[in-house]
Amino acid sequence: MVCQLRGIGRAQRDLEEFLKIKSQSLMMKTWRLFCQHPASVGESYLQHWRAACTFGLCMLVGGIACLVHAVFPFLYVRTASNRVAALHARMITHRANIACPRDSAEREA
Repeated sequence: MVCQLRGIGRAQRDLEEFLKIKSQSLMMKTWRLFCQHPASVGESYLQHWRAACTFGLCMLVGGIACLVHAVFPFLYVRTASNRVAALHARMITHRANIACPRDSAEREA
């Protein structure tokens, strides 16, 4: 009877260890999902979150300006297009800095 209990205890420990490894593996996969794209553009998760939120808010403001402009064509004539141009320039500049950090540093000097 004691031998059987020892076997059950070992099996339980093995199962607990297996589940621990599986949960760590799942956590790593999940973390990778959140970090893979930000890393591909040279940012941490929080840096990417901040940049994406900033872009999103700028786009919302531009969209609201478009809606107001639709009703009152004399208001916000260039606001939305200026925002789009500024966001595009900012994104292209950021991509250029990631692609060629040495070249962009030389251009600034």
